[in-house]
Amino acid sequence: MTQLILPLTIPPSVNHLYRRRGNKTFRTRAYQDWINLNAIQIGKVKPWRNYPCHVRLTIFGGKGWPVSRDLDNALKAVLDLLQHLQILAEDNSKHIHGVEVLYQPPLGAKQDAWAECVIYRGGGRGCVS
Repeated sequence: MTQLILPLTIPPSVNHLYRRRGNKTFRTRAYQDWINLNAIQIGKVKPWRNYPCHVRLTIFGGKGWPVSRDLDNALKAVLDLLQHLQILAEDNSKHIHGVEVLYQPPLGAKQDAWAECVIYRGGGRGCVS
């Protein structure tokens, strides 16, 4: 199976990505800081060319991830980051045929939360082609 595994810090919630001022929309400072940090952490990655693909985001719980937080609110920031870094050409259904967001409870009480994004080539209904 062809796949790309990217470690990430915990993404901001979709509710905290953008702010409006008048008629203009801006990235929040927290969102821009998250983009910058993860761009450094990921480094230079060749663009993904095996379309259609699937994207799986796994949140590894711990400090920094409230268990009351909605999992699906983390996905948009990750997809936008992958597009911003030109890893994914687009985040539309022509290119991405499936997304999955998973949560893995922490193994220890003092563990910091982190995330992992896996992009893999896939066919329909979660099948890998």
